[in-house]
Amino acid sequence: MERLDSAPARPPVAGGGGTAGSTEDHPYRAAPFVAALMGGAAIIHFAMAPAHAADSTFEAVAFAAAGWAQAILAVLLVMKPRKEVFGATAALNLVFIGVWAWSRTSGLPIGAHPGVAEGVGTVDLAAVLMQGAAVLGAIGHLVLPADDDRKLPLAVPAIGALAVLGLATAAVASPEAASHGHDESAGGHVHGTEDVAAMEAQLAAVQDTRCDLGFNPVSYYDETNTIGIDTVSSPTMDAHDHGTITAGVAPSDPFEGRGSEKLDEIVGNLSTDSEATAGMMVAKLGNFTEEEYQAFIYQMWKNNQSSGGHDAHSSSGDDTHGHGGHFGPQPWIAMTDADECATLQSELDEARDVAMAYPTPKEAKAAGYHMVTTYVPGIASHWMNFGYVDGTFELDKPEMLLYDGTGDDASVVGLSHFIVHESDAEPTQGFTGQNDHYHRHIGLCIRGGVVVGDTTLSEEECAQIGGVKQTGGAGWMSHAWVVPGCESPWGVFSGANPMLDSALGKSSGTDGGGCAGAGVNDRYDLSPGSRSDVLPAPAESTS
Repeated sequence: MERLDSAPARPPVAGGGGTAGSTEDHPYRAAPFVAALMGGAAIIHFAMAPAHAADSTFEAVAFAAAGWAQAILAVLLVMKPRKEVFGATAALNLVFIGVWAWSRTSGLPIGAHPGVAEGVGTVDLAAVLMQGAAVLGAIGHLVLPADDDRKLPLAVPAIGALAVLGLATAAVASPEAASHGHDESAGGHVHGTEDVAAMEAQLAAVQDTRCDLGFNPVSYYDETNTIGIDTVSSPTMDAHDHGTITAGVAPSDPFEGRGSEKLDEIVGNLSTDSEATAGMMVAKLGNFTEEEYQAFIYQMWKNNQSSGGHDAHSSSGDDTHGHGGHFGPQPWIAMTDADECATLQSELDEARDVAMAYPTPKEAKAAGYHMVTTYVPGIASHWMNFGYVDGTFELDKPEMLLYDGTGDDASVVGLSHFIVHESDAEPTQGFTGQNDHYHRHIGLCIRGGVVVGDTTLSEEECAQIGGVKQTGGAGWMSHAWVVPGCESPWGVFSGANPMLDSALGKSSGTDGGGCAGAGVNDRYDLSPGSRSDVLPAPAESTS
């Protein structure tokens, strides 16, 4: 005590006002180490902001804000190491640690994946450890006697600061940090390798408990499993985590990369806005050989992979001009609730009975239906009952019936509900579940109540053939392929049905109905799907 009492007083700390040994601010040799911990955590938060921007602007801004707060504290810890700064450092990082723990247990209530618990990864764990160490260092300054920190050699915090910054750099440069966000191979939102395994386990668990597999035919799962667009969801995994167990496995290309002129024409029109062109593409697919069709499936997979799995979602109801995702298999959100599956089955049975009550246009006309489109491959001919058109979905009163031709002896192939909805948002009404999507056709050329030109015709071109452009966008429609033998290999609610090829239109009225005259009957297996269609059979025990 005598040595300390006789020691010369320390000069006031810059920015402080206290003196040595007092309870005011005092020099703290570990301050650079605490500042480095703040800087390291800030680096990680800054690096993670862009990775979250694709999913949520809120999350990206939150990560950037956390990084700035920690960076500012790091500067203040060096330039103005007051007690208030250390107190703010401890308090802020305790909050960040608490938010992190919340996100890893029950999941945050906001952001891109509300209520979804995230896995613990190496990168976020490194940030949390730095924040925890910063809390301890800041509290140590606040509670330790003023002169105890002088016993700490200056080399210790200096070396510690360099180690922390090195750790932060390694964490940001790690492969896990690079993959944080969208895993392009699986098409889902994952956070490092640990979460990839967790997602795969959830996918398998959901697939094993699905009750909806019979709603779509075997061929639907053959194609979606290959292309990688079947969607799975569960209470702990939202619909953004999509893909099948085999979604990342590349199918074989029969043409070995050489392609063909016929294939180029199809691939070049996958996203066409023209209803007529899309119909021609379905007709051309009907004339493909099996080798050519498998090459088409390969190209669908390739396009889906190049978009990170997002091309698959284009068939939902956000279409505003053209065919509305009529082309190709429709994504499907898995259903695991037995009651919901039973309700949907009852609804589809009722829809089937309604469609079969009008086996030909003769019965449809007697009930007040009028032809509004002639036969178009993929979508059939449409017959509308304008007396049913309103803003309400009524299962037993479909606004449209679909036939394989235009004559009174044509056969029913499906039905369509038409909703008047003054909005650019897809209507919410419909069948049970999340899989019946609406689309609309804005700008069809109408003459005498019948469509004579598609949405790509200009007003002048439409007028030249005696038509008028329909410019309103309040009409939304949703198909249901419920007629036996005409089930869609692209999904029960798909925008188009490849069974409706040119051969079917030519055989209308002579093939006995049920799409018996389609030229692609040998291509597709229309029997109901089962668990074996989405997951491999369990391995036999060797014990």
